[in-house]
Amino acid sequence: MSARSQNSALLLVWVAAGLIIVGYTAYAALPYLLGPSLSVSATNQDGITTIAGRAARVSYLSIDGGSVPLKEDGSFTAQRAFPPGYTALTVSVKDRFGRSLTRTIEFINS
Repeated sequence: MSARSQNSALLLVWVAAGLIIVGYTAYAALPYLLGPSLSVSATNQDGITTIAGRAARVSYLSIDGGSVPLKEDGSFTAQRAFPPGYTALTVSVKDRFGRSLTRTIEFINS
């Protein structure tokens, strides 16, 4: 094998290794770059409203300003009683970098 082909092979190995490292770093950092996510729903039964959902990449969750604990899988459930009529709830999450996300749930309680 000539010196030129050895240098080319060595360069190819270094480029491939660099691409693997950069690709894995981007893959590992993607959840942090995406920020928090939140899905939430509310159901009403016998005057009790159950607010449930799932959050990802968050460190804090609140419903109308009150802290709600998250399970290890990111799910949460809270039960509240509201008077009959229109109700709007604000569900907010915040990640460890201070980025936040807010969802508003509106429903009519009977």
